[in-house]
Amino acid sequence: MVGTIKRHFGCWWRGRRQRASVPAVILCGCDTDYYAWLNRLQGRYEVVAMVTEEPWQHGTHVGGVRLVYPGEVRALCRRHEVSYLLYAHGADREAIEVACKEGGWHPFWCHGIEALPTVG
Repeated sequence: MVGTIKRHFGCWWRGRRQRASVPAVILCGCDTDYYAWLNRLQGRYEVVAMVTEEPWQHGTHVGGVRLVYPGEVRALCRRHEVSYLLYAHGADREAIEVACKEGGWHPFWCHGIEALPTVG
């Protein structure tokens, strides 16, 4: 029993340490702008998710990244310790702000990837 717990905890801890060395981001849309960003960011950042409001896209993957609804962003930010929310269009940011309107949440928004450190 103790060995099983140590193995499980050890895997979890290694994953946390590895993830902490690469900043996590969420792309706040899934059109061609975001797909181009996804290709530029992979390897430098952990792209946790891309956001869509279309039901037929929800739960699918683009380039290995899951598409989620705007209302899921807040929980993903907490779970994956997301550093930045990247958006290309103001409407994409607004959709997330409306879906996650509860107070006490202050994500770091970036308009475009040029504002990110080490990427430009």
